[in-house]
Amino acid sequence: MTPKEKIYAKIIDVKNEGRIILGLKPIDKERDLAMGFARNHTIKELEEDLALAQESLAATKKKAAIEAYFKSPDGIALKRRLEKKIDDARGMLLKAQSDMAIDLRDFTMKHLGYRWIIRNFNDTCLSLEFNDKDGKPKFGMSINVYYGTELGDPDEFSMNYSSGCFDMKTISERHEYLSGLCTLTKQDVAAEFKKMLKAYSRFCNEYHTEIDNLRNQLQNPPING
Repeated sequence: MTPKEKIYAKIIDVKNEGRIILGLKPIDKERDLAMGFARNHTIKELEEDLALAQESLAATKKKAAIEAYFKSPDGIALKRRLEKKIDDARGMLLKAQSDMAIDLRDFTMKHLGYRWIIRNFNDTCLSLEFNDKDGKPKFGMSINVYYGTELGDPDEFSMNYSSGCFDMKTISERHEYLSGLCTLTKQDVAAEFKKMLKAYSRFCNEYHTEIDNLRNQLQNPPING
């Protein structure tokens, strides 16, 4: 057997070990060797294929060990505890989102009026629109507010908008829109808005981190004791 064939034979052995774990039919090593696949590749290429096969086998073994662990009494109990904690954390996030929607609506009504609507808010940004009487965006613009605590500057609180082009006949609506923008830049209003949004962002980040940690425990249980 040539050096290339020896490496290729090892590749097949490694792949077959994984296939057996998965309940698949093993590769016919003698047949594949006879087909001369190894001769058409360099030793370096074959060594790279072997490394990939070994990585795949390690992942297959780990997955099989995790599945076996979660079928054991200890594994079943741990999985239930972790999944309940994840569900509880998700529930807290949903409640916070619902509460925040109410708080944002109260804020806009208090400072801006009923024609200002919060759109698409999440834990990092939101869109604010000035609507016409049919509930559609007036002037076709949105104001975007950014407050994510995971931004480059965790204290960042910014807003971008465009004054746009207005029909001169819509004087009252233009004035109401521009007045709303001015209101948002008042020190006390901006401070209230920032405090509310930053608190929400921090809360979400904490629970997202907790969920990530719990999922990591599910993916990496104590299978080695």
